[in-house]
Amino acid sequence: MEGCPTSIDTSRETFGKYYRLLSSMSGTAARDIFALFDVAKQFDNDINLLQFVVCLYVFAELKLAEFTDNAPLKLLQGKAELTDSKLYGKFANKN
Repeated sequence: MEGCPTSIDTSRETFGKYYRLLSSMSGTAARDIFALFDVAKQFDNDINLLQFVVCLYVFAELKLAEFTDNAPLKLLQGKAELTDSKLYGKFANKN
C-alpha cells in the first residue's frame, strides 16, 4: 500500500506530530477512519495511513481522543504517557 511504512515510528516526536495534526482537525466528522485520513492528508500530505491509524488508536486508548464513524473527532484535555498504552507497547517493544 502506497504511503504505508513497514513499521511504526514510536518516537515522541512522531506521535506529537500526529497529535498536533489531529488537534487541528478536532470537530471534523468522517464516515470512517479512512475518510478521516483523507481529510488529514489535506493538512499534511507526508503522513501515512498505518502510522495515522496507530496514533489515533493509541490516543483513544489513552483517553486523549474519541472517534467513531460519522461523528466529529474529539481531542480531549489531559496528559498521558505513551507507555501507558498497550497498543503503543506492542510496537515499541518491536523497535
